[in-house]
Amino acid sequence: DPTLIAYYPFSGNAEDSTANSNHGIVNGALLTTDRFGNTNSAYAFDGVDDYIELTNGIDFDNYSEQTLAAWVQIDTFEVYRHSIIGYSASGTYPFGQYFLFLNDDYSVEYDVRYSANNSQKLITGPNVIANDWVHVATTKDVTGMMRAFVNGVQVDSFQATPGFNTPASNFKSFIGAYKSSLTSAHLQGKID
Repeated sequence: DPTLIAYYPFSGNAEDSTANSNHGIVNGALLTTDRFGNTNSAYAFDGVDDYIELTNGIDFDNYSEQTLAAWVQIDTFEVYRHSIIGYSASGTYPFGQYFLFLNDDYSVEYDVRYSANNSQKLITGPNVIANDWVHVATTKDVTGMMRAFVNGVQVDSFQATPGFNTPASNFKSFIGAYKSSLTSAHLQGKID
């Protein structure tokens, strides 16, 4: 698919399987079994400081339409949020442009932050269960319509106001966190 920007099968590494070479640098996350029991085919994150940084820092602002999707298994929902993917700055506000979280109330959150004081969020009802593999996907189209899917079923939608600001040059993309600092809602569980 020529519109696919990155794909991470986690087949023994965090390399992007597309021709775009948006490879990941693993920081603490460990290879583990995937949802089918295959070894070295998913990554486990400790919820403290593990993440995968995407070397080319996928610039989500370049795409008027987008889909973020992952198979995720969360160990516990005792922490406020678990970051699946984030595109954010390393300094102060704006903390980030795009986030995909699982929250402590078992909801899916898709957050598009245009500036420090302008964030458009889609937060679903409780749709995920601890220790179960779940497929989470979010989409945003050219009109700003945001949709969330759990296991292939649309669970919510939100009409956001379209519009983006140009990110600072220090923006980076992460899997398992929304930035590299210790306060970045690090995921505690697995991503396949």
